[in-house]
Amino acid sequence: MTLMSSMIMIISTIMALSSSNWLCLWVSMELNMFSFLPIMLMTKTNMECEATVKYFINQAVASAMMIMTSFMMWNKLNPMVAIMPMLLILSILLKLGSSPCYIWFPSVMKALSWSQSMILATWQKIAPMMIIIFNIKPLQMFMVAVVLLNIFIGGWLGMNQTNMRSLLAYSSIAHMGWMLAPYSFNLTVSSSYYFYMYLIITLPIFLIMTMYSMNTTTNTSLLMNMPLYMQLSFMLMVLSIAGLPPLSGFLPKLMIIFIISSYSNIILFLMLLMSLMSLYFYLNISFSILMSMKQTYNKESYSSMTYYSVMTTMMFTPAILLLYAMTMLNKS
Repeated sequence: MTLMSSMIMIISTIMALSSSNWLCLWVSMELNMFSFLPIMLMTKTNMECEATVKYFINQAVASAMMIMTSFMMWNKLNPMVAIMPMLLILSILLKLGSSPCYIWFPSVMKALSWSQSMILATWQKIAPMMIIIFNIKPLQMFMVAVVLLNIFIGGWLGMNQTNMRSLLAYSSIAHMGWMLAPYSFNLTVSSSYYFYMYLIITLPIFLIMTMYSMNTTTNTSLLMNMPLYMQLSFMLMVLSIAGLPPLSGFLPKLMIIFIISSYSNIILFLMLLMSLMSLYFYLNISFSILMSMKQTYNKESYSSMTYYSVMTTMMFTPAILLLYAMTMLNKS
């Protein structure tokens, strides 16, 4: 059952990305939603059942809004036709778990297992994100407000979390603001690039969390059980998703900074200011890892330091190469 659901989930996402009309797109997204429900109910615990009901209700409401507004936009005599594009965007934001429709997302993430949370935070966002970026014309002022609200809510509420799943949920909301920032100014390729980079950086973090079942940020005993190379890799991944230079996660944010600075320095200043809250909890996790590394360092053999050096180089190389490419492009 799980294998069949996984296959349908993958196929339905591909169908949604290749659909040429709104009806086929809507059907594909419904298939995607129903295929994910059995995966959410793998162990059938009370928390998973509650999370599944929350997910289904919110996705059903979003789907109803989406199909209703899609049809009503064609009726030019409808007196509410002016607000239909905003309702259509809101329906996709509800599917994504983005502000102002984010309430369900952290609670559902917290109740699921790490493998289920990974699918919800990565794969299940692909179709809605590509739809809103490439198929819907942005409402600039509305989307700028959504961007700032995402970054603020993700940072402010994320600082108060000790549960790792909830923290990564609010981290996803904060990154959603950065993803949608270029889209607000109709720069769709930049938004999709940031989204793909976010997926690449986030997936290994979820895989490590799945391997070691680390549920809280204060559980240092699990960190101490990790090999030193795993602790180092995990810390670099967290710093990378925080967007610190010269790691790979810095380049997408640098690109967004350059783009937004050409439109509005005030919006850029607010985005950077509110991102400091997200940076706080990323550094908090990194500090916990660093403290556990000191306690496990003496247990590791010095012969393994070559492996750590290679891992560190692999984490830094993409950012360094991209910086070099951007420098050469600017010169030309």
